[in-house]
Amino acid sequence: MQRLLGSSRLSVQAQPSRGAADNEDFGRRSTVNVVAGGTIVCIVMDWQSLETFSFGDRPSLADELVGLVLEGKKRATCWAVSEGLKGAAVGKPMVALDGKNRPRVVLKTIELTQRRFDQVDEAFAYDEGEGDRSLAYWRDAHKRYFSRAGLFETQMMLWCERFRVEHVIERY
Repeated sequence: MQRLLGSSRLSVQAQPSRGAADNEDFGRRSTVNVVAGGTIVCIVMDWQSLETFSFGDRPSLADELVGLVLEGKKRATCWAVSEGLKGAAVGKPMVALDGKNRPRVVLKTIELTQRRFDQVDEAFAYDEGEGDRSLAYWRDAHKRYFSRAGLFETQMMLWCERFRVEHVIERY
């Protein structure tokens, strides 16, 4: 987009697609109007076709964590390498679901690295956005989380992902 628009100033506005509520696309697609130098470019995002996932291991945790994303606090997550990549790849968008499996936000992976549990640093803990955002809080919360799954080891390998919000899904 930047290459297409050069150094023009951008204004972006997102809204649900127009149409009757009984239209099959209603709520599944969103239009994004990009204004640059007086020209409006309309981009349709069909998030319905993207892979989905939920944060955490129970509905209440999924709600809490997707809420942190929507508040702008959570911009990272992690999981055990033994669980596989879970569909994640740098540059790939995916839809995060809430605890009732409703689509809430489109996220795009911007960084995906492996590191040991005991090598997670303060910056990553802060970007996870949980609790007081400290490394001590992160270690305690994630030790409990991975212990519930029977996976915890201080030297366990993690996939550490940073992401950005591409689109908030207003209607679900």
